[in-house]
This record gives sequence, structure tokens and C-alpha cells, in this order.
Amino acid sequence: MDTVGDKDTGYAYDINIQFKDSLLYNLRYEAISNNKIVIGLIGALDLKTNKGGYGIKADGMNELLKEFDRRVLRPLKDEQHIELKAK
Repeated sequence: MDTVGDKDTGYAYDINIQFKDSLLYNLRYEAISNNKIVIGLIGALDLKTNKGGYGIKADGMNELLKEFDRRVLRPLKDEQHIELKAK
């Protein structure tokens, strides 16, 4: 985890989620208020095939985004009952 920002602009945290099968997701987590958090997907990489990157047009990104939805977003919605909104 890495902290970015400052006292005046607010802080955010850059974190990585890596799955055992070599999928790596770079996220930025920012608390907007006591009950609102913004999580942004910065990058998605498959370390085994070297696909993905930091842009939507990166090779293999569509598959990586589907896996992110399946492995991260759906469990947050279904198991933790967290409301998610696309920005």
C-alpha cells in the first residue's frame, strides 16, 4: 500500500490485489466521507501472459475486467452487500 495526496487535497491509498494465478489489479482507494469510498481501477495485468496494462485498449484488458468483476466486485455486492456505482 502506498499513500498519495496531502492534508490539503486529501489522501488516497494505492493498493495491489494479486491472485495466485498471476492476475494483478492496481487500485486507488479514497474515503470521500464516513459512508462513501471511491475505488478506482488503475491497472490490470496478467503476469503470466504479460497482457493488460493501464488503458482500456490494452491487449487482454476485456478479459481482465471480466475477471475483476467476477472476483472482486460481485463478492462485494453479493456477500458484503456493498452498493457499487460506476463513475
